[in-house]
This record gives sequence, structure tokens and C-alpha cells, in this order.
Amino acid sequence: MLNCKSLVDQASDFTDKSLPWHRVLSIKFHLLMCVHCRRFMRHFRTTINLSAHIAKENEQLSDTEVSEVMDSIKQLDSEQK
Repeated sequence: MLNCKSLVDQASDFTDKSLPWHRVLSIKFHLLMCVHCRRFMRHFRTTINLSAHIAKENEQLSDTEVSEVMDSIKQLDSEQK
């Protein structure tokens, strides 16, 4: 079975959908069992999406936007507990 460290090591390839099917299946199974890795993947994807948004807009976020993002992350984190 896949361990947490292996999942973290393969998170980028998993998100990019560049892994063979057996690795994807192993990661999905691990995510079903591990709340910590589900949280990690959610934060990982949020970071990627936020980075893409910043790069696309090519400007700095306002304090309000930063607060909104942080509130969203905190809310997602509290829902998992």
C-alpha cells in the first residue's frame, strides 16, 4: 500500500494526470483511507489554482482577496475535522 510520503512525492504527477493507471488507483485508494492526505491534496490544488490565478491576472492580490482565500482554506480545514 502507498504511504503518505509517496503520495506527497507523486502529487504533482497525479494532479497533471501523468501517472500510469495502477499508480492513480493506488493514490485514489490511499486518499479514501487517509484524511491527512485528502487535506494535503485539497491544499495542494488550492495552491496551484491560486498561483494560476495570480499569474493570469499578473497583479498582486488585495488584502480583501487574501483574507477571502485564507478564510476559504480555514473553512475547508475545519470541515475536515
